[in-house]
Amino acid sequence: MTETVQNSFGEILRNKREELRMEIAEVSSHLRIKPNDIAAIENDEIIKITTHIYIPGLLRSYAKFLRIDEKIIEEQIKFLQLKSNVDNKKHLLVNLGEGDHLAPNKNFSFHALIILFALILLLFPIYNQCEDKSDFITNSDLISKLKNVSLDGR
Repeated sequence: MTETVQNSFGEILRNKREELRMEIAEVSSHLRIKPNDIAAIENDEIIKITTHIYIPGLLRSYAKFLRIDEKIIEEQIKFLQLKSNVDNKKHLLVNLGEGDHLAPNKNFSFHALIILFALILLLFPIYNQCEDKSDFITNSDLISKLKNVSLDGR
């Protein structure tokens, strides 16, 4: 009996890249992935990749670029036992979908604008009443002054 040795995901990617006669720099340029990250993937040293959150997507992009069957990609990603995005976060995430009382009301800004407009309308007449009107000339005073002014300037 002979045992079949299954290649790791990194070996599968490296073998396919070499089969296509592509250099790491060429793949790096096309996918806009650091050459060090591609080398880490091919050497099964995924822990060396700095952006752990994006590793599954990065692996899928690289494998699709090399035209590797998607079923193989998904099977291999399952075996990698990558941490989820939530596990990689160092701060507490609040899911507002579960705690609706934490989310502001969607109509809050509209209601605040209506209240502000109403306050302005209410305060405007009060402001006009309190304003010093000693400098203003009434219509009757203006008419009497115009009657006193002669047309020839005397």
